[in-house]
Amino acid sequence: MRTMEKGIKTITTYCGDDEREISLFAFTEPVRVGQRSKKKKVSAPKQKNLNDQNARRYFRQLVKTNFRKGDYHLVLTYDPENLPEEIERAEQLVKNYLRRVNRWRSSTNLSAMKYIYITEQSSTGRIHHHLLVSGDMDRQQLEEMWKLGYANADKLRPTKKGLANIIAYLAKDPKGRKRWHPSRNLRKPEYTVSYTKTSIAKYEQLSLWPEDSEATKTYCEKQNKGFELTEFVKKFNQVTGTWYMYAMMRRIGADNDIAQTPSKGRPDNLAATQRLLDGYSAAHPPRRI
Repeated sequence: MRTMEKGIKTITTYCGDDEREISLFAFTEPVRVGQRSKKKKVSAPKQKNLNDQNARRYFRQLVKTNFRKGDYHLVLTYDPENLPEEIERAEQLVKNYLRRVNRWRSSTNLSAMKYIYITEQSSTGRIHHHLLVSGDMDRQQLEEMWKLGYANADKLRPTKKGLANIIAYLAKDPKGRKRWHPSRNLRKPEYTVSYTKTSIAKYEQLSLWPEDSEATKTYCEKQNKGFELTEFVKKFNQVTGTWYMYAMMRRIGADNDIAQTPSKGRPDNLAATQRLLDGYSAAHPPRRI
């Protein structure tokens, strides 16, 4: 074991077998460098509000680790007569719904459903839920078990960037309140730390290359064989005078990168889902309290 006075810290986060996120930043305080870092589970943030940056990052990594093509994006809304006045009551109602679903799954010998649900309250007070759930049951069954308003389940359809679009859509800055909760049976992302994987010379070279350059892409993919670069971001810290770099990688051929064809008459993209929500809200304005 030896001591390094300065260098580049590389954190690799493993989101299941198909996704990786790599962070690079300089360190200037002595660190003890020895045997290779073992994988550790990423800790869940205490904050469950998607206004929080750490919560959004963990949310993104958790989605990448647990959901893929064929799982569902489920939207649940409330009819005017069922609209809860408080977000806490709405979360209790969606929990009751999830318990009913899991009872049905148990009766049909299916394991407990994996899910993440997001509760959003708009600036006008209207509440609705977005859920990412296991795709191993019939979507019509999922929809019919919600008795309090409109429900729509749509298959997840990854692109070359995986589920980046649905993640961005669900984690977008809310105009009101937005909280999320995962099921307990989700697999946690893991990470390793290295102080020697990236040299100072290569770090400095990366800081000069454009984010979308072929040189950046080639380097990242050489360091992560079998993966392709989907996004590379650089941010300069004016206080420390150093760069923070972030690479997102996806396994070549993951999910075959084929977007599924939506069923006839169902929303086939996030814009369509949002139009449905907007239309439903216009037709069913919230009660005045």
